[in-house]
Amino acid sequence: MKRFVVISLLVAARVFGADGTISGAVTINGKNDMKGFKLQEAVIRIQSKDAPAAAEESIGPKKVAANIDQKDKTYVPHVVAIPAGTAVEFHNSDPELHNLHGDCVENPEFNLAQPPEGKPVKRLFAKPEVVKLICNVHPDMLAWIIVCADPHFAMPTTTGAYEITGVPPGNYTVTLWHEKFEEVKKELVVKAGEKTELNFDLDRSATIRRR
Repeated sequence: MKRFVVISLLVAARVFGADGTISGAVTINGKNDMKGFKLQEAVIRIQSKDAPAAAEESIGPKKVAANIDQKDKTYVPHVVAIPAGTAVEFHNSDPELHNLHGDCVENPEFNLAQPPEGKPVKRLFAKPEVVKLICNVHPDMLAWIIVCADPHFAMPTTTGAYEITGVPPGNYTVTLWHEKFEEVKKELVVKAGEKTELNFDLDRSATIRRR
């Protein structure tokens, strides 16, 4: 009997202390295969409404969270998402000069030349924001760095499905970012040990140009 009680208490502690999961899908006019739109380049990030944002130093170690290459005069990948307090490492695989111009507001702006097939360049992003990355040598080159305040975020699959695990219980503002649409914000309550569904359906007629 005592053993059963102990096991029950352990199970209850795990359940009530468990984190939650946010999952769903991103669609455009109800479709997940709209031509000309890459759903995998969306970013879903969260912000707690119950507690102040964590100090920049405690959000994450100052490590490389993503890599962006310059290949065939294109930034690859086009969109990356990282937690604040981490870095992006930039590579140049092309046999020609490129330029890294990070249009930042919250973080220090940078404008660096990167020689052909030169050494990687690393830049730390301490504060959350959306950073536009351009090349002053090749104006058509463009990429986006989404620096998230909370370490829990997701980028969907090619069909728009996403999942954010390990989310502490609480009240959140969930934001969807996509290059071709205005940001969409929704309020959500995450419960311990439960999966909460949250879908985003974007309107193709409401596209924007961020350049």
